[in-house]
Amino acid sequence: MAGDKSSEVINFIRGNEFEYNLMDLSDLQIESVINLYRKYNKDKNSGGSIDCSDTITGLKAIQREAKKATAALKEMESYPGTIKTTTLKDVNGNIVEEFKEYSLLTIELETIDSVPVVHYKGQEISKKRHVEFIWDTQTDEYVPSPKINIEYVEGSPGKPNIKSIDHKGWNPFEGDKP
Repeated sequence: MAGDKSSEVINFIRGNEFEYNLMDLSDLQIESVINLYRKYNKDKNSGGSIDCSDTITGLKAIQREAKKATAALKEMESYPGTIKTTTLKDVNGNIVEEFKEYSLLTIELETIDSVPVVHYKGQEISKKRHVEFIWDTQTDEYVPSPKINIEYVEGSPGKPNIKSIDHKGWNPFEGDKP
C-alpha cells in the first residue's frame, strides 16, 4: 500500500483532480506513477523530493489520448454493417496486423421482395421511399462515379419531411464533373 509520502501526494492529487482532469485515475495508478518517478530520480542520483507537475502533465496527456481512442472506437462500433476486417498473419498463424475498413454505402437485400437495408456513412436509413444505385462502365478497367439517389421520410406523420441522399455520378466520357 502507499507509504506516508505517497499518501500525501495521492491526497494532494485527489484534492486537485478536477482542476487537472484526473478523476479516472485510481490511487494504484497514481502510486505507480509516483514510484516510477522515484525510480527515475534515484537513477539520476537527484535525491528523494518529488515534483509531480511533470508527472501530472504526462498523465493528463495519456488520459486525453485514451479518451480520443475510446471515442474513435465507439464511433467505429456504431457503424453497423459497414465494417470489413482484414487480418495479416505470419507463417505461424500469429496476428501481425489488423485493418478495419468502413463503407460509405451498403445496400443489403435479404430476398428479392424485401425492403433493402441501407447504411450511409455508418447510419441506417429508415423510412425509405426510394433507393437507386446506378453504376455503368465503358470498359472492364474504368470505374466511374456511381449515381446514387436515396429518399427517406423524417418527421411526424402529420408533417413528413422528405430528405434525400443524392450523388449525380460522373462519367468522363460524358463531359465535365457535375
